[in-house]
Amino acid sequence: MGSCASLSDAARSGYAALHDGLMHAVAKVLECASLQYCRRNVVEYVLRPMIERQLKERKPYIRLGNLVVEAPGGDFDAGRSQLLQHMRELASAAPWLDAVYGVVTDGVRAEYYALGRGGDPELVMRSNLDKVAVAALANLCADKVPLADPEDIATVFGV
Repeated sequence: MGSCASLSDAARSGYAALHDGLMHAVAKVLECASLQYCRRNVVEYVLRPMIERQLKERKPYIRLGNLVVEAPGGDFDAGRSQLLQHMRELASAAPWLDAVYGVVTDGVRAEYYALGRGGDPELVMRSNLDKVAVAALANLCADKVPLADPEDIATVFGV
């Protein structure tokens, strides 16, 4: 009867490996897209360290300043709900941000959302991941990448 428990453990381990692989692939798309719209030093010293930190910590999402990226794997609708929750939590925790942006993706298709102060998240774009990533990163890098919490500062300055 121990095989059911080991199957469950194997399934969890397999899902974790699949999710890690998806997060690494999404991170690579974000990094490549950011090189088109962000200054190289912003990519090298801000975005790449933020991505690497979150991949090492095996967070279930990637957050770059005021941009949250959720890659749920199988259930896109559940991932969307989780993304919108992360966006609201970030807006609440960092009220100085003018807006919080979010992308949900299964690695192929993606949706891009914006949440302004006191509003509800609004769908900005629905397309494939590479197009949505370009739009989100063009917006993120249009001015300065906002730092949303002390972890961002520690990551950027290597503390």
